[in-house]
Amino acid sequence: GTSNDVIAGDKIYSGFISAPLTAPGIFEFNVSATDNDMNISYEPINGLYEIVIPEASDVELAINEIMASNSNTIRDNYSEYDDWLEIYNYGSEIVWLGDKYLSDDLYNPSKWMMPDVEIHPGDFMMFWADNDTYQGEFHTNFKLDADGEEIGIFDSEAAFYAEIDYFAFGVQQSDVTIGRLPDGTGDIQTLPWPTPGYTN
Repeated sequence: GTSNDVIAGDKIYSGFISAPLTAPGIFEFNVSATDNDMNISYEPINGLYEIVIPEASDVELAINEIMASNSNTIRDNYSEYDDWLEIYNYGSEIVWLGDKYLSDDLYNPSKWMMPDVEIHPGDFMMFWADNDTYQGEFHTNFKLDADGEEIGIFDSEAAFYAEIDYFAFGVQQSDVTIGRLPDGTGDIQTLPWPTPGYTN
């Protein structure tokens, strides 16, 4: 389900759509509004909106570690202390990243397409979340918010951007990382020390 605000005049209306699906599929809906004179308007006027509920992705990638406030831990290729995140391939297959996405916005899963590279089983890969894409293919078009937000890996457009991995985090301390223990499959927790590119 999702909650959306609708502005009509000086009033804001909210609603929650709960898709009654027990399996992946297509949820179709429209929106109607009735004014004080009982006039009804529909959106869309003809037809229905569609939301595709995709199958869960079976790609075995995890957001393994993040640092949302890097002031003195590790520098990027421009000698800058930027936010960073690490992904980990905990599966047994090589995964091509070139049709997959990183995003800090669940409503925009295709926010940043990952580079045309492969990640091998048991390997870690770092990305700089610095909104400096001109600095190279491992620099995302968003930053991490040290006050807390969400971060996710999403599958290809053909897979309807199915969620591969996701978590939300709260307020972060400078030069402290959170990540999964054990790597890939464990719970998110504060780590004893940062381990960019290596096992937690």
